[in-house]
Amino acid sequence: MPWTAAQEKLITAFASDNTPDICQLGNTWIPQFAALYAIIPLDNLIASSDKLNRGRYFDGIWRTNIIDGKIYGIPWYVDTRVLYYRKGCFAACGILPPPRNWEELLDASKK
Repeated sequence: MPWTAAQEKLITAFASDNTPDICQLGNTWIPQFAALYAIIPLDNLIASSDKLNRGRYFDGIWRTNIIDGKIYGIPWYVDTRVLYYRKGCFAACGILPPPRNWEELLDASKK
């Protein structure tokens, strides 16, 4: 299923009691699915696993899966989103240095 439709389709599947046994969630979706009781904490499964070791994960990405002290997801990759831009185009619009926050990015987009 396309990623752009996955969240809605999973919520619909939950509402109709027809969920998959396992799925990929965006870590920003974890709070919504946990609040709906559509996913379960994995603490006991992780604790009993000889394959999963929290120490092998970046702490920041691991914590994105924790709500109220319970683990709801296991990160399987981390990507970095960066802004690519053409210095010449930005300079021609008077944008130096490149945007450093959302407000500056919005302003640059308008220019």
